[in-house]
Amino acid sequence: MLIVPPYCTASKDGIGIRPYHHEDGVPMYEAVAESLDYLNTYLSCFRNTNQQEIQGLVDACINVWTRGDQFFFVIFDTNTNQILGSTSVDRIDPFHYFANLGYWVRKSALRRGVATTASLLAAKFAFEQLQLLRLEIVTDLTNIPSQRVAERMGAIKEGVLRKRLVHNNTSHSAFMYSLIPEDLGLPQLRIL
Repeated sequence: MLIVPPYCTASKDGIGIRPYHHEDGVPMYEAVAESLDYLNTYLSCFRNTNQQEIQGLVDACINVWTRGDQFFFVIFDTNTNQILGSTSVDRIDPFHYFANLGYWVRKSALRRGVATTASLLAAKFAFEQLQLLRLEIVTDLTNIPSQRVAERMGAIKEGVLRKRLVHNNTSHSAFMYSLIPEDLGLPQLRIL
């Protein structure tokens, strides 16, 4: 199913998600720059970034949306429109109807429930719009905040994946969490 922007959803908590726009380059760069010290601990994609590289990432997020195989969202404050981070439904497996759910939040928005709220909105999109059967959240064994987000969403920890992630040129083991529509009280929409 092709989902055409502008897809946007907001929560009662003032947190929204929407597809990236070309104009998001500068404010996204500011969010990344503010958070680089902790983002680099777990995400290699933000190492040594500059404004031009972030603009390239924003444009890539826009382009992959049109193909319908990856969906990257801006997390934003619905009252101020400030960019708070990003969440995504990517690595979609069209044969087994599952995908990866990822998220990160800028440093000044941590510990406010932003990642949990936004990721639940992205999960709802994945289950209702894409009709996926399963989302997987893969998080470094030492990334306690990311694990807490997964658990607050209602995801189930399934086990340890050895050498599953590479960041900072080192392989790391990770926890695998899964989320299915029923975990969110949603019906399974896809007819198998």
